[in-house]
Amino acid sequence: GRGWGRRMFEILLQSAIARQADEMFIAVLDQNPKGRAFWESCGFVVERPNQKLSSGSVVNTVHRMRLDLKQAMSQNP
Repeated sequence: GRGWGRRMFEILLQSAIARQADEMFIAVLDQNPKGRAFWESCGFVVERPNQKLSSGSVVNTVHRMRLDLKQAMSQNP
């Protein structure tokens, strides 16, 4: 709630743009609706919902999210 996430995202975004990346991907745990809302507010959209991700004996449901950097740059030059 202090803006650190937004600042971190802006740094990552600028780095991706500098490297001429076309898109960014993240995975958000289904149990984290506030996190998903944050990434949606950054322009990410769910590309693959309800994917199973296992780590040892733990299985989580994640949503793969995508940000089209060309579209994001055209909206925020």
